[in-house]
Amino acid sequence: MTSTRVGREGSVAISKALGTCPSLRTINVSDNTFGEEGAEALADVLKECDSLEYAIMRDLSVEDDGMILILNALCESAPNLKVLDISTNELTEDSAEAIARVLKTKGSLEKVIVDENELGSDGAKTIADALDKELHKNLKEVSLEENAITADGAREIGKKCSNLPSLERLNLNSNSIARDAVDELAELLENILGDMEDNLSDDEDEDNDS
Repeated sequence: MTSTRVGREGSVAISKALGTCPSLRTINVSDNTFGEEGAEALADVLKECDSLEYAIMRDLSVEDDGMILILNALCESAPNLKVLDISTNELTEDSAEAIARVLKTKGSLEKVIVDENELGSDGAKTIADALDKELHKNLKEVSLEENAITADGAREIGKKCSNLPSLERLNLNSNSIARDAVDELAELLENILGDMEDNLSDDEDEDNDS
């Protein structure tokens, strides 16, 4: 049900329809205008989705308030969740605690993708605090591209991810991470760190403009 462009009323209808299928393993409602009303309806459904393994919810226009409802619902269900993708939802650090709560309840996670939001370094640090090498033994990918993360936040994420036993990829491209911090991350994470070519801190940007 991706890219249906149904709007808020349609998103509520979609959510209600999904509610008739509590055994769903995958929900992908990306690129739809849910808004907070649609997010509330979707959250009600997710509370009953104990079989859910793949939650793909990119670009729903739910922002912080709507996403917090959705994430809190996931904390109550989906014990075997493998993939969480909540990219492009205009999320700020206000959503970070809710993301962290999901992480703390889902040792089954293999991929966490939160690209193209505005979590910032404080949000990244909150997420980093929730990562645990004993709990997240299956986690293979963490992606926080384009989130206004600076060096401090990137270092915290890097340190925690370096201890995850199964991690294959950490994506931090298109943030505001200074070059020396990028070099530190590359040394710490070796082949795990994704491409970092589009990172440029504010100070470096000013230097290049001068």
